[in-house]
Amino acid sequence: MSKYNHTLNRLRKYIFLSAVSSLAITACAIPAAISQENDTDKDDVLLEEVIVRGYRASLISAIGNKRNADTQIESISAEDLGRLPDISIAEALARLPGITSQRTGGQASAINIRGLSQDLTLATLNGREQVSPSGSRVIEFEQFPSELISGVDVYKSPKASLIEGGVAGTVNMKTVRPLDSKKDFSFNVNARASYNDRAGESIDANEYGYRFSASFQGKFADDKVGIALGYARLEQPDIAVRFIGFDFRGGNSPGGVPVLDLDGDGQADAVSFGFEVEEAGGKDTRDGLMAVLQFEPNENLTIQIDGYYSKFTSKSFGRGIRVIGADTIDAGNPASSTAISNATVVNNAIVSGTLTRDGSEPAPGIPQFGGFGLTVGIFNDDNSDDDELYTIVSISI
Repeated sequence: MSKYNHTLNRLRKYIFLSAVSSLAITACAIPAAISQENDTDKDDVLLEEVIVRGYRASLISAIGNKRNADTQIESISAEDLGRLPDISIAEALARLPGITSQRTGGQASAINIRGLSQDLTLATLNGREQVSPSGSRVIEFEQFPSELISGVDVYKSPKASLIEGGVAGTVNMKTVRPLDSKKDFSFNVNARASYNDRAGESIDANEYGYRFSASFQGKFADDKVGIALGYARLEQPDIAVRFIGFDFRGGNSPGGVPVLDLDGDGQADAVSFGFEVEEAGGKDTRDGLMAVLQFEPNENLTIQIDGYYSKFTSKSFGRGIRVIGADTIDAGNPASSTAISNATVVNNAIVSGTLTRDGSEPAPGIPQFGGFGLTVGIFNDDNSDDDELYTIVSISI
């Protein structure tokens, strides 16, 4: 029993010494922690600033337009157009549900609403019908800079107050109304630069482009007269390198014998009509100008005079080589002028080989292409297209 008590006393002594040691270590650590905390407070520095910006007001406005509308409608507000990097209204419209865009030269141009044809879409500016500079019914929306448009409403179903003609839908673009601005005066300047590394590979293209816009809004005469002016310019390069393979053709002779059967399987092998390798590019330049004069002598009368002008210039070039006539097959014609060798046939289609134009003497044992023979051409094209769109100064009350 005494041995048990002796062991218990030793255990109690060990626990007591361990507790004292822990308290001592903790007591020593507290001043150090407090000192470190004080040093941190003294050296507090703002290392990073995070700014969160949202589109709540824009979304609320768009949802409100859809909720209060008596037809199916999609809306784009001025805030969306100002913050998103859209170079034209066509780019902004392509983001809306049920709307797709067709791209010309890499940028959105005409639009399809509800999957219907582009020429069934009607476009208006401040309620006035717009025409297409292309000579067709298809509206080219890249003609309208996003910097000069304050909002867009897309009507997907008919409405009595809309101009007739929009079978697929009606797109109503709106310019700014200066008297609706919260500020008495505002002046905005925006500049952006772009770089196309592929354009630097061509001696005929410039890899640098830019966008510039400036606008002014002002209210005068005790907020009864409002003036708005806007200008936007776009200059951007365009470059593309492409390979174009023409249609494959082939068949049998009138006697049922394959015209060209390189792999000997008894079936005619098809060969491409030809191919084309091209380097195409150019430069697009657009200038837009907008002016609005608004007069509101009282709450029951508003007179607005506005005008819009836009000029889109597209300069393009094409450099390349074109090979045609490789498919004119006449195996029984001894005067065939084109031979093929080292051919590779995949699924009865000739996908590679060496074409040789050897004059009127056919190469023995080599399948011949007859008729027109092989023709190789080099093309060097330069084109320029100017589209000009403007609305004569109009008055709305």
